[in-house]
Amino acid sequence: MAKLMKYISVVSFILTTIFAVVYQVQSNDIVFSLMITFGTIMYHLVIRLAAGELINCFMRNKADYTKKWFYVSQRELKFYQIIKVKKWKNKMPTYSEDTFDVSKHTWDEIVQATYQSELVHEVNVILSLVPILASLWVGAFEVFFVTSILSAGFDLLFVFMQRFNRARILKIKTSKYYKKASSKEFDSELEELFRKAEALIPEELLPDLPFMKEVPDVHDWYMFEHELWAVGEEIRQLTLNYKKKFDKSQLDRIVNICLDKRAKRGRQSFVMLLGRKQYAGYADKIVTILEDEDVEGHVINTLYKMQAGQYVELMKPFLNHKRTWIRNEAKRFINKFEGLE
Repeated sequence: MAKLMKYISVVSFILTTIFAVVYQVQSNDIVFSLMITFGTIMYHLVIRLAAGELINCFMRNKADYTKKWFYVSQRELKFYQIIKVKKWKNKMPTYSEDTFDVSKHTWDEIVQATYQSELVHEVNVILSLVPILASLWVGAFEVFFVTSILSAGFDLLFVFMQRFNRARILKIKTSKYYKKASSKEFDSELEELFRKAEALIPEELLPDLPFMKEVPDVHDWYMFEHELWAVGEEIRQLTLNYKKKFDKSQLDRIVNICLDKRAKRGRQSFVMLLGRKQYAGYADKIVTILEDEDVEGHVINTLYKMQAGQYVELMKPFLNHKRTWIRNEAKRFINKFEGLE
């Protein structure tokens, strides 16, 4: 949707310019109408793109929950039921689908996004009416009036949609069944990902592939390594979405994958899943793969986040590591924990 809006804006600008030049050479009602039409289209698209970018620069999908303006009353919800928002909202275009993707954002983040989106469309409603003033100078009042009202009305539908969606999300989040239901969903989805990850690990340790042409000192990756790494990242996204922590049995399965050398570099994302202070009880197991070249830098980073400062001496050899980012990880670890162990 974003690309389409930008494309139409550029085309409209070009056509407006062309017809403006032609009109200067030869005054003609048809040319004038085309110039006004494409100019109006360009205006309505450009102000929407500009308003969205400008508001995002300041808000970054953050809003004040306490402001009365964003509160949705029961009377307002009844109005949305009357105009059947629930039926047509999914047919409306979305500027950025990722913003409201539950697989990439938590419900709290999505609620914040609805605040910002609502504000953008409310600003667009006001700016949509500005072209009517242009009729005072160039005439064509009917054209400016109709296009402005239609544009403002279109944005108003998005305001209704965001307020309706937000009310439903907040209702779910405050429900006494929400936490219980979300826990079951989290456990079920996590179990599916664990099974997928475990099935990707080869039955035996495979030899390293030849070195990459682009990076001569790095072995190429097996396809299963890429796929396993991606599953670990999916698990991380899942924890963000549900705001859940792993229980003991789940942590044990993560650790087992981390320690399984057959998984090669696919383990990296699983090692990083343990990078929290509350998982420090697993530091003694993770440190056993510190010298494993497939995961060494990720182990240092995870132990740092666990605040497992007792391993300072083990980090010192990595100060001379051939890879800069691993040297930096070791240096950060030592600077923080040396003298505290």
